[in-house]
Amino acid sequence: MNDTIKSQLDYQKLLYTDLSALDETTKISKSNTMILAILEELGELMSEYRAFEWKKDKLVNKDTIQEELIDIYHFFANLCIIWGITSDEQFKKIYFKKLLKNYERGKTHVNPSHNH
Repeated sequence: MNDTIKSQLDYQKLLYTDLSALDETTKISKSNTMILAILEELGELMSEYRAFEWKKDKLVNKDTIQEELIDIYHFFANLCIIWGITSDEQFKKIYFKKLLKNYERGKTHVNPSHNH
């Protein structure tokens, strides 16, 4: 399993849900479900690493944090699949295109208080 998004696509097909072949209405509905799941997992992540003042005495469990990050990625990968990104190679192509755009935008909007 070298391609995480493709592996997630294959897993979803095992569950009888081909996320890459949804109509527009179902894409939106499934996307909403995935976004809510990501938000829930983010809350679990925050809770685990003591994001709250009253949990300062709790020890951080690195394994649990990593599991929460994978849970978030699981739902993120589903969103990618729903909207047509079905391989890591395709993800990287879009990612680096957007990164370059952000980089160029950042060069023209440099924060004067930020030292380079």
